[in-house]
Amino acid sequence: MYDIMFSKFKGKWGLWLDLVDDTPPPPESNFERIIVPTADSARYTFLMDVLIHHHWPLLLVGPTGTGKSVYVKQYLMKLDAEL
Repeated sequence: MYDIMFSKFKGKWGLWLDLVDDTPPPPESNFERIIVPTADSARYTFLMDVLIHHHWPLLLVGPTGTGKSVYVKQYLMKLDAEL
């Protein structure tokens, strides 16, 4: 159940993996800054986008080392600075 989502643009069900950008990082990027996109990162990014767009508070919980801070930092870096 958690591996699928409904795309309103396509009008059908799909996998979260369909939203993952699989382009490789540039060769000059620092190894420690590379974030490998997964189905979880696509899911969490989508949920953050929807909740922030509708001005709902958001709290990510889970064990240490599961990427919560990385997902939030990655999302914040992509936001428009003028918003």
